[in-house]
Amino acid sequence: MTTTTERAPAQEEPKPTAQEANMPVAQEPTTKRFTLICPFEEGVPEDVCDSINEIEKEMGMRAFFLLQQGHTQRDRIGPDIVRMLRQTVRRLPQKKVALIIESPGGDARSAYLIAMILRRHCGEFFSVVPRYAKSAATLLALGGNAIQMGRFSELGPLDAQVHDPDGERDISALDEVQSLIRLHAAAMEMVDQGMFLLLSRTRKKVDKLLPLNMDFVAKMLQPLYGSIDVVHYTQMSRVIKVAEEYVARLLRGKYQDAKAQSIARHLVSNYPDHGFVIDIDEARTIGLDVIPIDANCVAPLYKILSCVDKRTVVGSLENAETKKERAPNETDI
Repeated sequence: MTTTTERAPAQEEPKPTAQEANMPVAQEPTTKRFTLICPFEEGVPEDVCDSINEIEKEMGMRAFFLLQQGHTQRDRIGPDIVRMLRQTVRRLPQKKVALIIESPGGDARSAYLIAMILRRHCGEFFSVVPRYAKSAATLLALGGNAIQMGRFSELGPLDAQVHDPDGERDISALDEVQSLIRLHAAAMEMVDQGMFLLLSRTRKKVDKLLPLNMDFVAKMLQPLYGSIDVVHYTQMSRVIKVAEEYVARLLRGKYQDAKAQSIARHLVSNYPDHGFVIDIDEARTIGLDVIPIDANCVAPLYKILSCVDKRTVVGSLENAETKKERAPNETDI
């Protein structure tokens, strides 16, 4: 005998109320990342995104970050940063950007190339230095149409650094170049002091004493002059000249040629130490046109810097879902 099982009548799903029907559908939050290097595996924190949006709104332009605070090769301005920028530059707007810099420096050639890439792609960029941009980072900042600095911001001298294999450390090329200048100054001072002493004690004429005095000074300084490696001295002089020329070329167009060359020479040769502090007042003293950072941008800038402390961020902020474009050939730049 066949038994028939009755099915329970299907229950209709409850219809949404009028209020529920008008409610917007919840969307998944959009993850945002930096174009080149993102130190946040889960995306950029929301408060950092808000701070970046606030800065871009106040400045009226996109923000591009070069924040280098670690201890790896990418934490210095160098060929790796240039290569990555060339590969992603088409994702930047072809209009002015704010370059926010915090970097201890690196390679002068790479800094110059980054400045020229931003100029040629974006048309113009404005350098913002919340805390410090030293050495090659100063060179990069000089490429901007204007430099904005905070009350305690620092730029730095541009005396080129070279590696000393004997001492296993970086030294300033200016050390060797200035050694000859200082030897010359010491020789002239010794001649003056010797002549004064001989004239007052011997009462002989200058034409009799001068040859004797100069011969005495020459023999005293001969060991020091003899220790100078002429070929190495020439190499260091060329390194200094290269740095000076990069600076002058970035400044031309904003300043007259004579002023651009004067500022370049001052930044390369006139400071006693590579770590010397060039604050906003000192920068103005040597002829640079610098302006204070907008007061409304100070808080969001420091918010960003505190969140990326001891990390490196290079690039601009965009949605993680943004489709990757074809990387252009370096010849396209």
